[in-house]
Amino acid sequence: MELLRALASVMAPPDAAVARVAATLELPASPTPPEHAFLFQSQLPPLASLYLSANGEAGGDARDRIAGYWRAVGETPPSEPDHLLHMLAFYADLVEQEERESDESRRHAVARIRRAFYCEQLLAWLPGYVTKVDLIASRTYRRWGQLLEQVVAREAWRAAAQSCLPGTLRRLQELGEPPAGDADVLLTYLVAPARSGLILAPVDLERAADELHVAAPRGSVRQGLASLFGMRQGPLLNWLAAEAKRWEARHERNRGLLPALSDHWTRRARATRALLLAWMRGEEVSAPAGTAAGQAALPARRVGRPRGVVRGPTRM
Repeated sequence: MELLRALASVMAPPDAAVARVAATLELPASPTPPEHAFLFQSQLPPLASLYLSANGEAGGDARDRIAGYWRAVGETPPSEPDHLLHMLAFYADLVEQEERESDESRRHAVARIRRAFYCEQLLAWLPGYVTKVDLIASRTYRRWGQLLEQVVAREAWRAAAQSCLPGTLRRLQELGEPPAGDADVLLTYLVAPARSGLILAPVDLERAADELHVAAPRGSVRQGLASLFGMRQGPLLNWLAAEAKRWEARHERNRGLLPALSDHWTRRARATRALLLAWMRGEEVSAPAGTAAGQAALPARRVGRPRGVVRGPTRM
């Protein structure tokens, strides 16, 4: 479990100790404060609740469920139990506790907690997260993510989790897709990765704004999407549909190792793409609340296609 602890410690703000661990892991270079801030603060906060909640927000029930695992073994959870640094260290503790436990019944109890924690709280979101890290991080953190991905694969075998489909993901899927016509509900759906199958970061909205020839939005991902929706609704829906198709292919790559999990995330991205294309074909829509278009909009009405939509190409 030393490798897992080392990978967890690299997530801490860079200092001399982190540099030593990075050298031990043979990362391309020591992480720098700007690289750390960009990845873990600005773009991809490593908080499981962000990726496993119904609204894409940190905390709430998702964080409480994770904290429950600490309590199950008689420990006090940290203030952010859903932070990946704490989660990796806790999983390493569980593995070691199981290995040194002499009482068979207690050892089996710890093993059940370890397997449940891995499947329900780590495996549920980590493959997609490290995929996104590989897309946007610096060379050093990309290598970190690749090593973490290898550990995820190894532990999937240890936990017999190749066919695991976390209950959290099943429950979120039961919420279904947002109804036609409510842009606010759509945006909430899109920023909840476990529901939409997409992991969107601020840098993605900068890319979208560049492709749509508008100013880059500010604020959270949800705020940025709302801003772009108000300015270029049709082209944005088209861009998001293309992004969903890209995520469908990314999730599919994990099928050989994690078939059930890969199938779930692939189907979520595919459903999101179909949803977005349906909206482009002419569903009832209203602009998101809080945008200039939303504040001035009339009640939504059914038309040939959403008012103000400029239909973009639908080939993805």
